[in-house]
Amino acid sequence: MVEPRAILLPEGKGAYVEIAKVASSSIKIFLAATFGIPLRDGDPHATEFPTVRLADVPPDSFVFSFVRNPWDRLFLGRFEQLETDFAQVLSRLGLRGQLAYRQASPRPVDFRRFYTPATAAAIARRYAEDVDRFGYRSAGP
Repeated sequence: MVEPRAILLPEGKGAYVEIAKVASSSIKIFLAATFGIPLRDGDPHATEFPTVRLADVPPDSFVFSFVRNPWDRLFLGRFEQLETDFAQVLSRLGLRGQLAYRQASPRPVDFRRFYTPATAAAIARRYAEDVDRFGYRSAGP
């Protein structure tokens, strides 16, 4: 099992725990611009951010991450409440700015149309902890 790591923000502002497919490109670009970290070849994922084991983040740090609806994460992305929640993160960290959508995906159709009762149930089983913890509802047809 891979040990979770966090991007440690300068000046003890906090730490960001990256989760793939949840605006991580946009968030990393924002953090790089805000804290003067040059992007390697313009790619936030090729850039070496200062990271630490999640267990080693100072206990008084504000640690944040974003999750997404498990049924939505397997198709084109729409991030529920991303702007509002990111604004709260910035406020908590004492920062100002706005998140730009680096790799925003259009949503031509409702993702629920792709699920049968069996596939919706399989996603519910696989992501049961996320569904319970974050209050998502089934995407079944």
